[in-house]
Amino acid sequence: MIRLCVVHRGRALPLCWRVIKHRSSSVKIDSYREMFKRAAKLLPENVKVILLADRAFGNPEFVRYAQTLQWQCRVRLKSNTWVYQPKQGWQTLKQLHLGIGEAKLIHNVTVHKSKSLTGMHIAATWETTSKEYWYILSTEPTTIQTFREYGLRFDIEENFLDDKSNGFDLESSRIRSAPALSRLCLVLAMTTIFLTAQGLSVVNSDRRRLVDPHWFRGLSYLKIGWNWINTSLTKNRAFLPLSSFTSNFDPDPAIASLKKHAQKFFRIEFSALTLDWAS
Repeated sequence: MIRLCVVHRGRALPLCWRVIKHRSSSVKIDSYREMFKRAAKLLPENVKVILLADRAFGNPEFVRYAQTLQWQCRVRLKSNTWVYQPKQGWQTLKQLHLGIGEAKLIHNVTVHKSKSLTGMHIAATWETTSKEYWYILSTEPTTIQTFREYGLRFDIEENFLDDKSNGFDLESSRIRSAPALSRLCLVLAMTTIFLTAQGLSVVNSDRRRLVDPHWFRGLSYLKIGWNWINTSLTKNRAFLPLSSFTSNFDPDPAIASLKKHAQKFFRIEFSALTLDWAS
């Protein structure tokens, strides 16, 4: 199952998807091209689109096709990816020699020896808490905010979680037919959008604590909408007029606790160094 979503307030709203009967988790670029082409027709014109993707999509064909659609990219790269530096020639990203907590913002890079991508930019760091190395390829000049932008990619993981154990329990369908699963994904996508819009209306009308009793918002908009619909059906309460999805900015982000909120938003620091390999 491959899916393209729109990030919205801590979750990802399904836009396009394909269910493919396939022996491997690796999918050919042709399958993504078709999905991207359909998505491009659904998105508004004259808006900036930034495609976020994990390491499995760091190949040149993927990035190059996104560029033909006038989309910008933030794609995580593997540590063994080759990059070209004029003074040192070809080297892998793991040879950048990062110190812990250090970030290097490298501009005008050639990436991949085969079918090379030129004029790319990379944000690389050895992160202090997870101790992971992060290498983000960007089609635009990188800044420290590039890491934050790429971090929004994980919202699609929450979307898949809602489809599975946190919500619709997709596995229990036991469906093995790709066309049938694709139709079921349509139902889940429509339900996700409806419940999320209902959750937005609950929050916007100051009724959140009727279904989410935390002092701070503790549930996703989908779960708030889900609880509101359940309560409405049992108490003969009217559904609310649906709100529009207008912005990714969330004025009321979900918080499990103030302590965890502080750990999440203020725990990572960088010492940044900007390099231009073309100069």
